[in-house]
Amino acid sequence: MSAGIRVEWPYLYVAVAAAPRPTGMQEYVFRFECTGYPRIPATGSLWDIDANAILPVARWPGGRSRVSSRLSPDWKMVRAHICLRPTKH
Repeated sequence: MSAGIRVEWPYLYVAVAAAPRPTGMQEYVFRFECTGYPRIPATGSLWDIDANAILPVARWPGGRSRVSSRLSPDWKMVRAHICLRPTKH
């Protein structure tokens, strides 16, 4: 999956380009489970598209950036609860 969005209801996949690093991944994919949205907040996790599973912790973003502090490996296999709100046009 190249940077972008894919929907396979009730799942939403969002790919985000990563900062270029010699040994790093080119992008990270988040999979959100959206059943009941917008009444029920979606839950999401880092996702391995090839394995169709939660991304192994060893492949999570690291370092001392804001991103790695928000995506703490201490979560292990716990899903992040992220509230997605509809936008008004």
